[in-house]
Amino acid sequence: MENRIIYFEEIKKENTAQTFKTALQRGNELGIKTFVVASTSGWTGVQAMKAFEGMNLIVVSHCYGSREPDKWLFADENLKLLKDKGNSHCNCSSCLRWYKSCHESDEYY
Repeated sequence: MENRIIYFEEIKKENTAQTFKTALQRGNELGIKTFVVASTSGWTGVQAMKAFEGMNLIVVSHCYGSREPDKWLFADENLKLLKDKGNSHCNCSSCLRWYKSCHESDEYY
């Protein structure tokens, strides 16, 4: 078995399209029909929706208040775009963030 790896010179949004194109190509080879992507603001989720059209897509984002109290970073318009096209979205919290915050204080939850 032989595969290839793509390395990018810089971390930038412009790499997203190539990353999704490569993932879709490999997914097709393996018969994968469901793709999962992480998206903080929803931008990556919307790009994935376009790239993986016709596939099952799950977009995972930070939970409400994960970076700032009373603030959700996922843009409402991006969530609407994803939901209108029948894609799945879920919020999750970082278990490592929870672990770190618990061990920085004497309180455990």
